[in-house]
Amino acid sequence: MRNCTALSTLILSLISFALVGCGKDSHEVISMTISPEAATMTQLGQTLQFVAQAQLDHTAGMRDMTNAVTWSSSNPSVVRINGSGVATAVGCGSTMIRAQATAAGAETQLSSACSVPPTGVLQSISVLPGDPTIAEVGQTTQFVALGTYSNAVSAAINPTWTSSSTQIATINKTGLATGVACGTTTITSQVGAVSGQTLLTVACDIPVRTQLVVVKTGATPATIVSSPAGVNCGLTCDTLMDQGTGVTLTATPTPQSWTGCDQVFNGNVCSLTLVPGGYLPACTDPRFSAECRGVAANY
Repeated sequence: MRNCTALSTLILSLISFALVGCGKDSHEVISMTISPEAATMTQLGQTLQFVAQAQLDHTAGMRDMTNAVTWSSSNPSVVRINGSGVATAVGCGSTMIRAQATAAGAETQLSSACSVPPTGVLQSISVLPGDPTIAEVGQTTQFVALGTYSNAVSAAINPTWTSSSTQIATINKTGLATGVACGTTTITSQVGAVSGQTLLTVACDIPVRTQLVVVKTGATPATIVSSPAGVNCGLTCDTLMDQGTGVTLTATPTPQSWTGCDQVFNGNVCSLTLVPGGYLPACTDPRFSAECRGVAANY
């Protein structure tokens, strides 16, 4: 009798286990939709939440599968998307956003228009690099203006540039300053009533030359150009500049990330003050001196 009771208990346990297993969601995915459809993001840095819904069988209706699918962007240099379906605009253009389950998937087009934030009011301007020093008359350094808006979006802007003392340094409409004489001058970036400032010193010291080495990682074809001029390549290139120079590197198309920058704007612009360091693997070539700054655009 005791053996029969034990056997009955075992059978009931197996039945219960089977019933619990049947309670799991094992429905087949019949179809899937993504929303929103054919959306447009109006500024770099903007995020957008996508939702995936799937019909799991012919009777169960639609279910939210946002956190159960695999999300991807066909052009991550324009828009990146994480595992929760949140897309971020990092470049200008369009991409296809896809949600994929085991047996079914769906996709929709997403555009990034790269316009100035339409609902934000410009509140402040930061000028980079901050308080740089250039070593000699005739040396150039590139400034960049970063605007911060009332909707918490920050983006590179195209302001009006001025130098408080053009006898010390001049600056053109793109933010490229040139040393004229020894001394200091205030560089101002202005849009309407909003402005930002930094101090530029022309030291008239003996310049220290520093190697700037730029490399591209990954298989995507790309071009990287510097201001001041000196870098214009698609794989690996280098140039000698005076230490302390402000440099911007602009990559086309937008890389997934940068290594060795002081600041990245809009995904495709790397800003730095030229001092040794950065992405050191770029400086291992014996042709380059110890005074080397490495930067990588990663695709």
